[in-house]
Amino acid sequence: MADTIFTVSNVMGYFDHNATTPTDGLAVARMVELYHQLGGNPHSQHTAGRQANAVLEDALDEIAACLGAARSGENPDRFVVTSGATEANNLFLQGLTKKRVLVSAAEHASILEVALGLLEHRDAEMDTLQVDACGQVRQKNLEQLLPKHPDLVSVGWANHETGVIQDIASLAKSCATHNVLLHSDAAQAAGKIPINFRDAGVSAISISAHKFGGPVGVGLLLIRGEHYQQVHQQFVPTCFGGNQQDSLRPGTVPVVLVAGMACALGNRIRSLEKNTKQVTQLRDLFETLLREALPKAVIHAEQANRLPHVSCIAIPGQSGAELVKKLSDVGFACSVGAACCDENITPSPTLLAMGVPKALAQASLRFSFGIENTEAEIRDLMRHLALL
Repeated sequence: MADTIFTVSNVMGYFDHNATTPTDGLAVARMVELYHQLGGNPHSQHTAGRQANAVLEDALDEIAACLGAARSGENPDRFVVTSGATEANNLFLQGLTKKRVLVSAAEHASILEVALGLLEHRDAEMDTLQVDACGQVRQKNLEQLLPKHPDLVSVGWANHETGVIQDIASLAKSCATHNVLLHSDAAQAAGKIPINFRDAGVSAISISAHKFGGPVGVGLLLIRGEHYQQVHQQFVPTCFGGNQQDSLRPGTVPVVLVAGMACALGNRIRSLEKNTKQVTQLRDLFETLLREALPKAVIHAEQANRLPHVSCIAIPGQSGAELVKKLSDVGFACSVGAACCDENITPSPTLLAMGVPKALAQASLRFSFGIENTEAEIRDLMRHLALL
């Protein structure tokens, strides 16, 4: 079977890999194999259940190795299997926020909307971390707000629109000084850049399998071993119906999906250096051609440390939403802001937080390149973009 298959009807010019990455063919093969082999519930004690649990544990071991987590030792890191990063984000923020939560102004809706919901329904308080013109969290602002003793801080590892990578290790160090948990939505980073969970010092991260070629509908919340008892003791369940996964998230764990996630992530990590070089070249070519064809175009956070495959641009005087539709009509898929919010045409909160004027934010769209994209597609894209 080929290493990569499309789940997006093989449309030429699929430049929306922050939304869903084409499914890894080897992961599909592994899931099909297990689907026919496994019949037991991994939480059951009979033979079939133990066989399923063994597959689950092997998959989690592989994921841990890919993310720099430790599943053995005095304080092993713990996984909670979820339906994706959105559920993992909700699980952690809702489960642990009692009085105050601190989030960056450039977070995904699955963080910002949860925080706003906590304000409305629990009378909690929310502080917002400022970001600079490149979208980087202002460290001094964090240190000013930490003495207010938030229950937790949440800052995305890499931004879903601009691709800006945060200095998570530095933020984690500041949070540790005040004994505050730091959670990071790492959905955009996992499988795209090296992640070392232990070295970063973060308390917990969320990931989604479909961001790196795994199946849609599965993800993880990874909790640092040293913080697990604190998390478990303070956790207020948001879902009930069983004691699976220490009652943090009841329900039968989907072993086949977790195995597919592990296979896809392992494949991505093993080819990460090669893939990074390839997509960086595509992004750089795109931005070079953009400057030549449309000199007034803006590349958001151009000078920041960004994900290698993401380019968030604005063409003054244009509507980003209209450009997405026009490009789609000629065979190119890209996004306005977060793919999860494409129907919402309000200006991007991330760009507004960076100080981007409203009109320019509305003229923005995001391209994210994958390893199956070609230089010819980039040049064809630019020809169409210059004519729109």
